[in-house]
Amino acid sequence: MQYVWESDLGGLAPVPIDDFEKAIERLVRYSKRYLVCIVCSEKDPNKCHRSEIIQPVLEKRGINVLHI
Repeated sequence: MQYVWESDLGGLAPVPIDDFEKAIERLVRYSKRYLVCIVCSEKDPNKCHRSEIIQPVLEKRGINVLHI
């Protein structure tokens, strides 16, 4: 198990689109080699940047997102 901080995936502070896209590409690369878990402090994933921003982008790339 390894923890990787990807601040460019967003959250409370806005991230330039270019940096966000690069972070998504890294996440996609990680997901091809490892099981990946994205976490944040928001209890409800429906109110979080994971669901609102990251999930739609990943699903457009054919990556299944599961909230646990």
